Parts: sequence; structure tokens; C-alpha cells
Amino acid sequence: MEEEIKKVVDLQEQIDTDVLIHGEPERNDMVEYFGEQLSGFAFPFNGWVQSYGSRCVKPPIIYGDVSRPKPMTFFWSSATPSMMKFETCYQIALAIKDEVEDLEKASINVIQIDEAALREELPLGSPSTAST
Repeated sequence: MEEEIKKVVDLQEQIDTDVLIHGEPERNDMVEYFGEQLSGFAFPFNGWVQSYGSRCVKPPIIYGDVSRPKPMTFFWSSATPSMMKFETCYQIALAIKDEVEDLEKASINVIQIDEAALREELPLGSPSTAST
């Protein structure tokens, strides 16, 4: 994993990317990855459904109380700061933190934070064929 992360960071530096990411090679699908890190979630083996674009996911089955038994992103995220532009990442994190705190003050109970799905290369086809 560390070798894959290094490749992604090196490529981003070569093309002069402003904000570097570690590429998330440890993740399968975003829903499944985080669900697997939590207790109380299960995923079907072959229960794929189309999520959006060309993305398919295995939707979670919530069977009990949900809790976080251990950190979910800390290990891989903390393994890569020496390869990244830390200051910029920290500034983004602080901005997101401030936004979340404002939403919490407004009594927003559920907050979802996503990154853009840039690998989709949409559109997949004309609107007449997209629903078939």
C-alpha cells in the first residue's frame, strides 16, 4: 500500500498538483470501506446495485448498534504526510472543520463529507440510452 501511495503522490508532484492526496488504494467502495470499519454493518457478497454513473456498490445491511471500534482512516492517512504538502491539506481540513461546526450549531444532525467522483468520465451515453 505504501508503494502505491508513493506512486500517486510522486505523479501528483510531477504534474504540479496543488493539493496532494494519497489516492486511497486501500479502499474498495466508499460506502463499503467505511461500513466495514464500523460494527453493526454487513455487506452482501454479490448484492451489487448501480449507484451512479458506472459505479456499483454493495449496499450495507444494518443489523445492530453502530459504533466505531477503531480509527477508520487514520493509519493510511497518517502514513503519508511526509509525502504531501501538509500545510495546504491542514488548511483544507480546518475549513471543513469550521463548516461542520457551523452546521452543528444550526442543529444539522447528519453531515456527509465527500470528495468529487472524478474517475467517472461522464457522460456514459446519450440521455435516451442512459436509463436502459
